[in-house]
Amino acid sequence: IAIGREGGVAPLIALARSAVVDVHETAAGALWNLAFNPGNALCIVEGGGVQALIHLCSSSLSKMARFMAALAQAYMFDGRMEDIASIGSSLEGTSESENLDVIRRMALKHIEDFCAGYF
Repeated sequence: IAIGREGGVAPLIALARSAVVDVHETAAGALWNLAFNPGNALCIVEGGGVQALIHLCSSSLSKMARFMAALAQAYMFDGRMEDIASIGSSLEGTSESENLDVIRRMALKHIEDFCAGYF
């Protein structure tokens, strides 16, 4: 949780967006590990990490990075994060729960696409 609270998620998201393929596995793996905690998962969502993970999942040259990015998204949206998101997050939009649902559906669609094309 401390990594998310102390701003450690943003640099990992930046690495996930990097054009340098060598860092994709490290970034995806670190975000996946952080996503195990609902508080960190929410930090990843709020920091734009879902879009970065979707990008990795669909276009990284590293098969392992694509796999870990899909796992990170699956773990983020397993239902635990919604409990803390309703307590008070900084997601902007019409409604925090509606915005989170849109992001969740987008992530799950890309996980499905990843699974269909992985093998």
